[in-house]
Amino acid sequence: MSLLRRGARGGRSRVAGFTLVELMITVSLLAILLAVGVPSLADWVRNSRIRTAANNIQDGLRTAQAEALSRSRPMVLVFTDSTPATAPASVAVRSGGKFWAVYQLPMDGSAETAQLVSTGNFSGAADGVAVTGPAALCFSSLGRVVSTGASSGLTAACQVPTGTPPQQAYNITLTGADRPLRVTVGLSGQVRMCDPARNITSSPDGCPS
Repeated sequence: MSLLRRGARGGRSRVAGFTLVELMITVSLLAILLAVGVPSLADWVRNSRIRTAANNIQDGLRTAQAEALSRSRPMVLVFTDSTPATAPASVAVRSGGKFWAVYQLPMDGSAETAQLVSTGNFSGAADGVAVTGPAALCFSSLGRVVSTGASSGLTAACQVPTGTPPQQAYNITLTGADRPLRVTVGLSGQVRMCDPARNITSSPDGCPS
């Protein structure tokens, strides 16, 4: 097919198109835009993983407290590296574990055993995220964070929040990410997600100092 066409007066005119120089400039601009955009996208993905893990922990804590209140029974949230088992005796509680589980605890003096209520994990969208914080948190039947004083078992790691204000904290980080998050639990069982890089006195989403 000819790329030439006859003009209105019988002459010939060239069909409009891109020159080699124009194509090179366009490709160069696209390369610059990609070079700028790819790091930003990678940061967004890493920060999104942190947010996913923080939401997961927050859900687990709120589930434990809500179940304690609705059932009027003590609950414990534990972290472990293995899929949580129905039998509590086989659960190896570990801070920073990739799974969490909520167990209903037996009443004082009861011959009952702990019962598995709910579970969650950090696989998939939260892969590679590091979580530091208590290996277990116990909630009373009133939804408050308590210490059982146990020397072994699911509740051995349960401690009462300390500091001013009193709180237990889970720090969520990921190598290369620039927006770490923290999930805090107050003495009354209040759960909150905040940005440790900001202070609550000057920013609503900041953490207490």
